[in-house]
Amino acid sequence: TSRGKCTPPTMRVKATTQHASPAAMPAAGQIQPSAQEMMTADAMWRAAGDTATDDNHYSKRMTLGAVYAATIAVFLDDESEGHAETRAFLARRIENIMQFERAKAKWLTPPEHRFSLSRFIGRLRYPAV
Repeated sequence: TSRGKCTPPTMRVKATTQHASPAAMPAAGQIQPSAQEMMTADAMWRAAGDTATDDNHYSKRMTLGAVYAATIAVFLDDESEGHAETRAFLARRIENIMQFERAKAKWLTPPEHRFSLSRFIGRLRYPAV
């Protein structure tokens, strides 16, 4: 397999199954974790002490499952010393997740803590005493 065009093992298996159809396959670039990878992600979160029972429970496992599947795919094709390519790939995926979480935290900040142009102009006109 050429670099950058690695097909994750889960997608290879799904593509070769008897009942797989093109419509059932994930879009290019998307990785869908298998049931085994989801069970592995669940075990990892439980071992880390996760006790979430809301929607966060599922989103964390889907995120970890996707990162796990992609990392395994890179690992299987990695011939670098000490699996440096795999380690760099995983570090980039973790940074991507952290960027998303930081953006989400800013977006979910309560309105009273966000900048408001109308409140700023109101303060200029009617300063707080």
